[in-house]
Amino acid sequence: MGKSISSGQLKATLAQALNLPERKVDYPHRVVQEQGEVSRGKRGKGGAGVTPRDAAITIAAVASSFVCTDEILDAVNGFNALTLAHVAHNNYKGAPSQPAGSKVFSEHGWNEIVGGPWQCEGFQLPHLQSLPRGHSFIDGLTALIEAARDYAFEDAIKKANPKGLSSHNLEVVFWGPEPGAGIQIDLSAGDRTYIEQAQYFASDEPKLTAAEASACQITFKIDFQPIYAVAKLFREGDR
Repeated sequence: MGKSISSGQLKATLAQALNLPERKVDYPHRVVQEQGEVSRGKRGKGGAGVTPRDAAITIAAVASSFVCTDEILDAVNGFNALTLAHVAHNNYKGAPSQPAGSKVFSEHGWNEIVGGPWQCEGFQLPHLQSLPRGHSFIDGLTALIEAARDYAFEDAIKKANPKGLSSHNLEVVFWGPEPGAGIQIDLSAGDRTYIEQAQYFASDEPKLTAAEASACQITFKIDFQPIYAVAKLFREGDR
């Protein structure tokens, strides 16, 4: 059994990866920790360390301090209440597919699946593909961290194209002042590029396209670096 990860390690890792002063991570984390939303993360082999879900909630807390006018705890609860509204995906450099229940909503071959679930078409990404329809945003962000921890993106690309060049990228977007969020994955395997976007909204909110949401709301974006920094922390703790 590996050593558990402390909350201090998590905060330091996120502050560095997000290029933020530590206080910008410490205060939001303390708010959600005091309310029992995340574990206290005792250090050492005998302690109960922080979890990928704790990391997801902490990231949401930090983001909420930039995009929401509500108190941090209320904003985090708002992000936690978001559910998967729809998934859109596109296969570039190839004939786009159209799974059952989907509809093409642009001339560029994007397909939309209302309510999800994640497709990851042609790639084996069980952390995301096993999430149910209408799952919460925090569940989606947690699965993203766990997938990065387990090298799932690298493995999926290698299986799709064992001999060719490959790459991947991730982006998570937080919208405010009313909470909304999106997750995008970009996967390249040989001459194929695959993009999938998942958008999360409150059940009583009208659905917006990514362009509409970003045009009318405050955004806080993170790329693969914070996700992979946290994933590396958990991998080291598992040793």
